[in-house]
Amino acid sequence: MRFNGDPLKYATFIHNFETCLEKDNHDDSRKLQLLIQHCDGKAREAIESCANLLPEEGYLTARETLRENFVKPHVIAGAHIKKLESLPKLKTADGPSLLEFTRNLEVADRTLTGMGPQYASDLNHMHTLRELAKKLPLFLRSKWTERAGIILESGCRPRFSDFVSFVKQRAKLVDN
Repeated sequence: MRFNGDPLKYATFIHNFETCLEKDNHDDSRKLQLLIQHCDGKAREAIESCANLLPEEGYLTARETLRENFVKPHVIAGAHIKKLESLPKLKTADGPSLLEFTRNLEVADRTLTGMGPQYASDLNHMHTLRELAKKLPLFLRSKWTERAGIILESGCRPRFSDFVSFVKQRAKLVDN
């Protein structure tokens, strides 16, 4: 994977880098070169000069520079919410478009859940759920309203995971 400074991609990039490249290389100089090679644009510009430092200092400085410049959890969470809210409305309930919608929901869910409960709670906000439900075709919106009503009657609030589960189930049915 490569990283260009997009906050939506940082968590996946750094996890991939640590798993596939960092753990197999014990030489800090080599890790720094690999990190630079796998960055583009703003991210690469931010860390290229770290090659001028001592190897052990350069790698740690590069990692910290990426973290300082591109890891702002509230920005990452906001970018995921904004991406979800900017998804187009689904005109029809065809399998492929519902599955793609579901994939976007699951990416945001996994990323924000991995960042911690305080960020996953942004997904559970009623405004977010309402805006996402508006993207569903009318008949699915009414089905979701029924499901949400049942959840409310049980004394709980609908959560993002309930919405994802609902859309995923419907996508599988329609795609079958």
